[in-house]
Amino acid sequence: MNFFLRIRRLSVYLYLQNGIEFDAPHLDFNHCYYQDITTALEHIMENTSIKYYDTVANSYFLSTVHANLTESWNLFFQNLPTRNPSILDAGCGSGRDTVEFISRGALVDAFDGSKKMAEKASEYTNIDVQHCLFTNFQSDKQYDGIWASASLLHVLEDDLPATIAHLKQFLKPDGTMYASFKSEKDASQHELRHFTNLNLDEAKQLFESLGFTSVSAQTMIESREEVGKINWTVVIAK
Repeated sequence: MNFFLRIRRLSVYLYLQNGIEFDAPHLDFNHCYYQDITTALEHIMENTSIKYYDTVANSYFLSTVHANLTESWNLFFQNLPTRNPSILDAGCGSGRDTVEFISRGALVDAFDGSKKMAEKASEYTNIDVQHCLFTNFQSDKQYDGIWASASLLHVLEDDLPATIAHLKQFLKPDGTMYASFKSEKDASQHELRHFTNLNLDEAKQLFESLGFTSVSAQTMIESREEVGKINWTVVIAK
């Protein structure tokens, strides 16, 4: 996306993690380096993705908790042990998928980067959903499956390899990771959320580069009244 268009799409004020404000329209670009500003804006957008979910936790919960992902759930479970698989729901959002997995007999741990969403998910799932970022997650467990549905897409593209590698250490040697990304070209910002979008080839190459020996990527189409049609790149990596 054009750099200056990205500036205009942000709110008048962009909020840094430490609460300092700066006025985007009054930035003096003659005294700024393009790459430095671009990098700074990307990290701001990553932080505001979390703040976005903290702000809209109630409405987001209600709009997503009843979404039917049967096709994706079935695809994931086809690659797991048939009896009581252990699953890490990484970036669990409303907790919808955790509830589905528990109903199928899975043993589930879950976390989310938004404190408010983690609280909502804890209430809904009746398990203790951790509040942490992907790279801050720690456990002495290894899981049969790691589920990252529409969550890793909020990680900056440059940070994705290290983030996925961090999660991979919690996967059993024969375990399966599920991840989904929007298929639109390039990264995007929407409602102060950052999205790293990957097509099939990009996703497959990324996971293969991280040591997964069996990687498949396919397109799934989701239609929801409030957002319309979304093409998803869905990855199954072992």
